[in-house]
Amino acid sequence: MKFSNTFFLIFLSIVFMSCVGIPDSNKGDIHLRPSTPIVNNFYITPENEETKIKTGFWGIALGLDFYHSKNQFLNLKASSAIDFFLPFPAAIDPSFVDGEEDEVFRSIYFTLSNNHRVKNFIFGYGLSYAINYWNYSYNNYSGTPDLPPSTYINKKYDSFGLIFPVYYFFNKYLGVGIEYRPSFFRPNLNDKFLYEHLISIELSTRIPFYNSNQKKFFKW
Repeated sequence: MKFSNTFFLIFLSIVFMSCVGIPDSNKGDIHLRPSTPIVNNFYITPENEETKIKTGFWGIALGLDFYHSKNQFLNLKASSAIDFFLPFPAAIDPSFVDGEEDEVFRSIYFTLSNNHRVKNFIFGYGLSYAINYWNYSYNNYSGTPDLPPSTYINKKYDSFGLIFPVYYFFNKYLGVGIEYRPSFFRPNLNDKFLYEHLISIELSTRIPFYNSNQKKFFKW
């Protein structure tokens, strides 16, 4: 099955699951929160490099909401954001062209935030830990002597910072939001204290996992 068809089926499954009734949240309730970062803006500075800025598409994330009061919950979340160049999934037919440069951005990050729910809005604040990747390639496939030789640079580093999510839910189950994740501390680099960020627009849904009133887990 092609990737685009697989993604379409996953998307339909998420929309269908979001229509399964979710009761009003109470203290002790737990919800799963799968989401998809649709647009990602990267602002990073790898070691010994100039600041890199790029906007791309797609990613995947899974969170867990634990309600410690009726309108507040803790969210623990693992996410991965990439810089795919198209706003829709598509198969890529790689072209091999001499003298072609390419940069690839990716971030895997984990966040813990406290969130408030006010009617259809959710806004929060918390901490983040990220593993950032930046890859550069310059290709001279044919070995043309008039061109520089092929060059490949791969850089990876950890960063610590904050997370500020804001979401609007169209109903109790399906919403869209923006997450601003600034980071300031990179312990394994020479420039340890430096501002970077990832800003993502996400499509999110909530799936019931544990009902505190009924003292039971949801059965799929």
